[in-house]
Amino acid sequence: MSNMEDRYNASNSLASELSRLNVDSVLDYTPYVEKLNRQNINAIRRQFKQGLERHRKCCEVTGMGYGCIASHIKPLAMCRTEEECVDPANGLYLCKTLDELFDKGWITFEENGVMNVSTSFEREYGKEELRARIPRSWISGEQTLIPPDCEKMAKRRQIYMRYHRYNVFRESYRMYVDDDATTAAEEYNREKKASRFYDYKKPHSEKTIRWYESWNNRMGRDIARAYRKERKERTGIVFVSEEKVE
Repeated sequence: MSNMEDRYNASNSLASELSRLNVDSVLDYTPYVEKLNRQNINAIRRQFKQGLERHRKCCEVTGMGYGCIASHIKPLAMCRTEEECVDPANGLYLCKTLDELFDKGWITFEENGVMNVSTSFEREYGKEELRARIPRSWISGEQTLIPPDCEKMAKRRQIYMRYHRYNVFRESYRMYVDDDATTAAEEYNREKKASRFYDYKKPHSEKTIRWYESWNNRMGRDIARAYRKERKERTGIVFVSEEKVE
């Protein structure tokens, strides 16, 4: 057997093994709360709120001290461990109006604390609704989030907030070219989400690659091979199982 055949067989074996172990989808995992009953989830929420209230006593945007909500930055339903569920760094103390906007992905915050409002919100609800819900000083960028006093907690919150920008915020097609902390997996995940807004022929998605392979000619195979190679270099993903194709 030639060296080329050896490499081909080894590549196929690796792809099959990755598919079997389900390690090819970088950001897919079982949320921690799915393992819990309602009573345990409520206990997690109480512990999280108590931890957050040690650092914040009023809304971090409006300054209101009444009726505020301990809002998860990385949604509770997506947290992988109990530590993420109860970590006060994974939270913002917000009034009900801002909590709803943040929770639904209409607003998010950049690394420097500036609020970012989804352009979809103004198109859907209008400027008056935008001004009624969000203080103008935040829309203009004059006011920003104050980071936690603890440096380690501040760094952890940046990680959670980056997750919110890429996976919750409703501007998933936006290019975060100025975010140096972006990981290859997050960028790939953002591209997959963006493809839902546009044509399915999006570079690096498994559906796109297989579409080119379906041409059954040299050009299609060359394009598919180039996309697989580039995706592997950027994300480490070698193969995506059929069940994960979107």
